[in-house]
Amino acid sequence: MRGENKKKILWKAFENAAPYFSDIKRMKNIVKSKINNITSINEVLQVIRNMIINEKDIEIRTDLKILLNEIKKEIARMGKEYGKKI
Repeated sequence: MRGENKKKILWKAFENAAPYFSDIKRMKNIVKSKINNITSINEVLQVIRNMIINEKDIEIRTDLKILLNEIKKEIARMGKEYGKKI
């Protein structure tokens, strides 16, 4: 998946998940500093999974899980839209 699609998916998922985060600013900083520069969506998913495993703060873990689920939903939505264009 190209870089612009990855960013589109990531930030759309963030937008959808934001109301459910315990701390939006903290999550935005995490995304900007640790996730935004990754080039592949598969890598993004793997980095988030690893962060969930290694994070000790339960609120951050929960927020990361919410983001991970929203990214997966956004990928599925884009896949359906892509299928309609064929």
